[in-house]
Amino acid sequence: MNEKTLTLKGDLTLSDNQSLEEINISKIDKYAKDKETIVVPGAVLGNGNITKKVKVAALRFSQSAKEKLLNAGCEVLTLEELLVENPEGKNTRIMGW
Repeated sequence: MNEKTLTLKGDLTLSDNQSLEEINISKIDKYAKDKETIVVPGAVLGNGNITKKVKVAALRFSQSAKEKLLNAGCEVLTLEELLVENPEGKNTRIMGW
C-alpha cells in the first residue's frame, strides 16, 4: 500500500483507497472573507468563480481551480508551504471535513 503522510500537530494519513474532500472554489467564495486563509484538507476544484482575494492551502488543486484562483489575485499554497509560513495556524478557516 502506498501511503502519504502529512504531520500537522498530529498525523493525517491518507491511503490511495481513501477519497479526499473536494471543495469547489464557489464554496470558498461563498464562505470565505477577503484576505482570509482557507485550508482544504483535500482537493480544490474549479467549479464556479472566486471574487474574494484569499490565500488557499490544500493537498491538491485541479488545474482550472489553480488558474482561477491565481487570475483572481489569490495565493495558492500546499499544506506544507502553509505550515512553514504559519506554523501556529492562526487566522485560518478549515473547509471540508
